[in-house]
Amino acid sequence: MKRFSRIAVAVPLFLATVTAFGHEVPVGSTPEENRAWFEGSYQAYKRKALWSARKMDARQPRPVASAAPFALDAIRHAEAAFGAKSPYVRELWLDIADAYTMAGKTEKSLRILDQLLLNQRLQFGDRAPELIPIFVAMGKAYWRYEQRNVKAGLHAFRSAFEVAKIHFGENSKEVATLWLERGKLVPSLDLRRETKVSLERANKLARQYRKEDPRFYIEILLGIGDGYMDAGFVKSAYENYVKAIKWQQKSTPANDDLIPLAQGNAAQAAILLGWLGNASAHFSILQDYLTSARPTEDFHAYFLARSGPHYPREAREQEIVGEVQVRYSVDPIGRTTDITIEESAHPLLDQAAIECVGTWIFMPAARDGRFVRQDGLQVRLEFRLAD
Repeated sequence: MKRFSRIAVAVPLFLATVTAFGHEVPVGSTPEENRAWFEGSYQAYKRKALWSARKMDARQPRPVASAAPFALDAIRHAEAAFGAKSPYVRELWLDIADAYTMAGKTEKSLRILDQLLLNQRLQFGDRAPELIPIFVAMGKAYWRYEQRNVKAGLHAFRSAFEVAKIHFGENSKEVATLWLERGKLVPSLDLRRETKVSLERANKLARQYRKEDPRFYIEILLGIGDGYMDAGFVKSAYENYVKAIKWQQKSTPANDDLIPLAQGNAAQAAILLGWLGNASAHFSILQDYLTSARPTEDFHAYFLARSGPHYPREAREQEIVGEVQVRYSVDPIGRTTDITIEESAHPLLDQAAIECVGTWIFMPAARDGRFVRQDGLQVRLEFRLAD
């Protein structure tokens, strides 16, 4: 999810070799071989890019530079194998734009999205479904951080809704997902009422699919929980996480891969509500799952549930601001441990940062078919007063 300037150069397929992961890899003798190899390369590069991007969930702008090369390498390989108009390429440019948005670099994000929108319109037309994720990404960029443009953000989402309704219908899964995305974004504008309206519409539309497609309904419920958490409605968030857990437990076929996300988020919400017995029960189920699960690939720890730091009242009254750099580890069952301050801002802010990181829940790192501890993780938390 990181940023660079637009790369329009595609590596010609007739080249004898291409470079991937630092190795010279022969191009296949047939288009099928070529595409199979490049698709594997694309997925591997994308995992690396997304791992770097996940670090930014806690507002760390610095990983942008580290993820960009991975994403750009993935784009080069996807262009070489499938062409510059490939959906793989579009998806990666959206990842990169999203990374800049998350890092607060909205101008870079919007430059990429403007160019991508123009290219896709020329290729597919003004009302093509391929434009929907671009409009959503623009809404994110306009609504987040300092360069907020409410009118432009609303216009971007209106465009997304118009296209989705034309192609998929008013009550479609795609429209439900758009309401969810909108509800998860408006908290950044402090429009709590709008948050509720959007999330309730998402729930209403998704409910009609709960038996036909229980996984879709579970994922919508988890997203609604996230939206409520971001807006400060912790009890409503917990209720939706628990509802998702109940549907996951009775769904056929079982969606066991959603257990960590559902139980982890429910546990954190319970902690924030002071319901430690509930939190312990969710942790127990999560621990059982992680103990018995056997990951099929290696990966770094990544967020299941996290929330921003609480601004201490005393610090707010004294107008104390600053950034705190925190170092921590993640144990094999996804809990943060060994939390220390690397760069201090003020004792009040330091303590708030430690308490914040202490509530985070991760999918632990995996290596050689088992979950393992990961050390040396860092995050920079910012405390500032609203304008």
